[in-house]
Amino acid sequence: MFFPFLIHLVLNVMSPLEGEFKRKLRNMTLSVEYNTSSDLSVIENVLKKMDTTVYEVEIERAESTERHHASAIFILKMSRENRSHSGILASVAELPCVHNVAEIIA
Repeated sequence: MFFPFLIHLVLNVMSPLEGEFKRKLRNMTLSVEYNTSSDLSVIENVLKKMDTTVYEVEIERAESTERHHASAIFILKMSRENRSHSGILASVAELPCVHNVAEIIA
């Protein structure tokens, strides 16, 4: 009788709390699809203008093909003053060279 309650508690209470906790952290991981490799510097400049520190850029796909756009993973840390995950996502998404941007919450 105790185990079903414990499973219910973990799945329905703890999982949403974990996601909410991770959204409030200053660390952020973005997946970005873009046109060409020269666009990486444009994306990094926008992130730095938003007072973030880019720790790492891992290129997933260096070149665009007919079926897929070039893509990279950005690992960054937001400043104490600017903790808006949605603001950073919106600023990157507004760039004309960006096709898709998503936050990776793991």
